[in-house]
Amino acid sequence: MIRTLINKLTELNRITKQFIMGFVDSVLTVSVLLGSFSIRLGYWYWPNEEIFWIIFGAPVIAIPEG
Repeated sequence: MIRTLINKLTELNRITKQFIMGFVDSVLTVSVLLGSFSIRLGYWYWPNEEIFWIIFGAPVIAIPEG
């Protein structure tokens, strides 16, 4: 099953692969930010409206820099 998935992924065109990696990077960036806030504060942190847009907008800044 994993081999089939890998074969399908390797057959995708370059643009699709870049889109998938951008999506994965976005999800991981937001997860790391939420996780780091939660570890620092000692409880599961969910941002209020003011911080929400900053955390979920971070991939827009972080990914092109990488």
